Amino acid sequence: YKLQNFVYPGFLLLAKYYKVKFSKSFLQSIEPSHKILDFIYKNLLKISIFDDELRIEAGIERFKNLFFLSPRGFLEKIPIFFNAEVLYAVFWVFILRFRSASSQMLKR
Repeated sequence: YKLQNFVYPGFLLLAKYYKVKFSKSFLQSIEPSHKILDFIYKNLLKISIFDDELRIEAGIERFKNLFFLSPRGFLEKIPIFFNAEVLYAVFWVFILRFRSASSQMLKR
């Protein structure tokens, strides 16, 4: 099912935060490609799972992680941007960012 891109970071986070021990051979057996490993170490392992995050920012981060960690090819991933739920979410992100930028300008 090619789930190692999604499962591997979960095991690393379990080891990091909850001190769960996994054998090296197990982790090596589910290790994703070097490109995906770079993404995991640069982006996912820097996250503190206990930090509060705005709901919108958390959603954007989840979407980016799912997009980049997907085992499908880049051209196969592009149609997701035309999904109704994604377009709806993008619309509300822009509206909320516009409102926050407007309110900040009015405060000045």
